[in-house]
Amino acid sequence: MAAVNRNDLIAKVQKVARKHFQPTKSPGDRSVFETLIFGCCLENATNELAEEAFARLQENYYDWNEVRVTTVPELAESMVGYVDPQASAARVKRSLHAIFETHYAFDLEPLRKENLGKAIQRLKAYKGVTDFVASYVAQTALGGHVIPLDEAMLKLFAILDLAGPKDIAASTVPGLERAVPKAKGSEFFGTVHQLAVQWFAAQNSTKTWAIIAEIDPEARTRHNQATKAAAEAAAKAEEVRQRKVEEAKAAKIKHAVPKGTGAGKAEPPKGAVKPSADKGGSSKPADKSPPPKPPVAPPAPAAAKKPEVKKPEPKGASKPPAKPAGKPIAKKGPSDASSNKPKPKKPTTSGGKSGGPKSGSKPAPRPASNSKNLTKRKPK
Repeated sequence: MAAVNRNDLIAKVQKVARKHFQPTKSPGDRSVFETLIFGCCLENATNELAEEAFARLQENYYDWNEVRVTTVPELAESMVGYVDPQASAARVKRSLHAIFETHYAFDLEPLRKENLGKAIQRLKAYKGVTDFVASYVAQTALGGHVIPLDEAMLKLFAILDLAGPKDIAASTVPGLERAVPKAKGSEFFGTVHQLAVQWFAAQNSTKTWAIIAEIDPEARTRHNQATKAAAEAAAKAEEVRQRKVEEAKAAKIKHAVPKGTGAGKAEPPKGAVKPSADKGGSSKPADKSPPPKPPVAPPAPAAAKKPEVKKPEPKGASKPPAKPAGKPIAKKGPSDASSNKPKPKKPTTSGGKSGGPKSGSKPAPRPASNSKNLTKRKPK
């Protein structure tokens, strides 16, 4: 918007607001600190509601320190008729806490002696003190030419196409202080703020829109279009967010499947040298392991170790006596030869051919151990 049109439109805003609303006057006996607390109550609220809330805080609590230590829900009970009483109560509590933690007292009178710019910076440095509250203190208590802008006023100027998204984010309206003379700054704020709060509390009120139409007949159409575009953008953003969530879930599932199954199957081909477990539990080399077996030929020296064991020696000493040990048990059969059975041939073989082809020359002493059998055979 051109500078000339902007100045004319701002002047028209002041004229229409002055027509429908009466200027407000704050008590001149309030301190800087009390003005700050009243500004916390006035943000996004009418002057009447702010006066009532400020009076309740003074009546219901012993002092401001008691207000400071009171919970936000309890303080919100004093904000009757507010659009967002919790937010107003939280501003009061945070501001009191920040001031007390800084000065250990509720006194801000030294700000009157400082430069306006530095005083505003100090006010904004307190946690809980918004730009609107700092500007209200600067205009009302410090005598500066500043137009306080809360959320209600910023949205009204946006509807009138006097502020863009970036201006609203920065809590400023370009050229506002230049278009409004200092002498009329307090009146401009008092009347326009009432219009802004009335629209903020009931955005579909035909009465309020009729007042705004006196300033700009196309304001409501422009506002409806902007609201629709914002709703569509929010819906698209929500769809994109849900899509990303679904994609993230699908990606987790895909990564989880190979971890349980595919990873185990893919390992054998990569490490063919590694042994694979058979059904019997014994580990065998993979199919591609025969090539590496030739280098395993070193076990050949194990064959050379076989002669070192000297297996023939134990065969002649320990194993043969074990075998004939079973044969004399069979010879006990001939002891029963007295029963006139056709087995008497065995004793003849045992006397003359005791060794047989299977036994060596050593079985000869064994009949000596069975002396009883020999004595029985002599009478025959």
